[in-house]
Amino acid sequence: MTTDTSDVRWLTYDELGAALGITPDSARRLVARKKWPRRAGNDGRARIGVPAERIPDKPPVSPPDARDDVDADDGPDARDDVIPVVSILTQHIDRLEKELQSVKNERDEERIRAAQLAIQAAQVDALNVVIEVERQRAEDARRRTEELKQQTEELKAERDRWASALEASQRQITHLQQAEKLVDQAEKAAAERRGWFGWLKRA
Repeated sequence: MTTDTSDVRWLTYDELGAALGITPDSARRLVARKKWPRRAGNDGRARIGVPAERIPDKPPVSPPDARDDVDADDGPDARDDVIPVVSILTQHIDRLEKELQSVKNERDEERIRAAQLAIQAAQVDALNVVIEVERQRAEDARRRTEELKQQTEELKAERDRWASALEASQRQITHLQQAEKLVDQAEKAAAERRGWFGWLKRA
């Protein structure tokens, strides 16, 4: 950095920004990069030793906020300052793109899993329908079994009633047969008595 005061102009940040067509903040960053000398003026404001060749003869036409410190600093040092930033941003973009691709892959995998789950859910629903149909059939069979069981019990009761009636009839028949035998025996005894009395009369 040259120290020849004849080649240096001492300007405030506002004056430097106006001369270069940049904002005062951009002028501060430019001074920090170039490491230009700095001293306090009589008014207490900082003065920057700017090389005379860096100050154009006429201020730029564009307003101060239309350009930044990189545009004003068109030397190789400015490009050297920008290159690392671009490299960092490029690496950051690459990392974000990889993360984005990873997220897309995870999203695709989740979609596949969701489709598989949907298929499984449909299969479960179909299986539930089959189970419900079979359950209804089993319930119908159970009711039919209960009905047949009740009918069987009723038939057994009817059979028992007929068996009881038959048994009673058989007892009556037996009694009648016994009564007939008694009647026959009585008739035979009466006939014998009549025959004996007739013999006595003839004797």
